[in-house]
Amino acid sequence: MARVVFAKGEQKRYLTTVKKTMNIRVETLALKCGVHPRTIRDWQREKYRISQEAATSLQKNSEIPCPIIFEIFRNG
Repeated sequence: MARVVFAKGEQKRYLTTVKKTMNIRVETLALKCGVHPRTIRDWQREKYRISQEAATSLQKNSEIPCPIIFEIFRNG
């Protein structure tokens, strides 16, 4: 699964904006991304990088443009 790298603080800002705009809780956002709510919280704290698949899904569902991607890491 590919991971996306944004500028520092952008991942948190993006996830917060998506949550507020869609007026949903972390649990609902997690369902839309196909991950556990804890993963969303970790992404929001920028403990881990968001997956490219989740970032694309959020952009499509929320219609909020994704921040500029600096780099994409691919496993394997």
